[in-house]
Amino acid sequence: MNIQEAAAALRAGKTSSAALTAAAFDRIRDENPRVNAIQTVMEESARARARQADEELARGQDLGPLHGIPIGLKDLFATKGVRTTGGSKLFENRVPDQDDAVVEKLRAAGGGYSGHRVPCAGRQRRGRARHLQRLGGRSRSAAA
Repeated sequence: MNIQEAAAALRAGKTSSAALTAAAFDRIRDENPRVNAIQTVMEESARARARQADEELARGQDLGPLHGIPIGLKDLFATKGVRTTGGSKLFENRVPDQDDAVVEKLRAAGGGYSGHRVPCAGRQRRGRARHLQRLGGRSRSAAA
């Protein structure tokens, strides 16, 4: 299921944000040990955000097409309170105290975050990640 199909199923009541998020974490648990695409897993906050999105959508509060969709952010985007390394050993312990503009906009659009993706996983693991379903964008690491 791609993002457009997931959003349509969510709005048609065929699934929930909580179910989409659970499926994303099942996939991360199954595939990440082999492809190493997710560097920082944010399961607890993603599940809480999914419950919130389900409640908002049930009240008719739809923030747009990404509302309730679990998203993996590249580890280049500063995310408040979450280790953000930018793929560098120099920043391996960096925990930003504010979000980048991209993260702020995704939060405002109702997106839920499953984790920080390895910045160059698509290039490093291209041959190993071909079997994963792409979820939009250009990076194969988005599939995990």
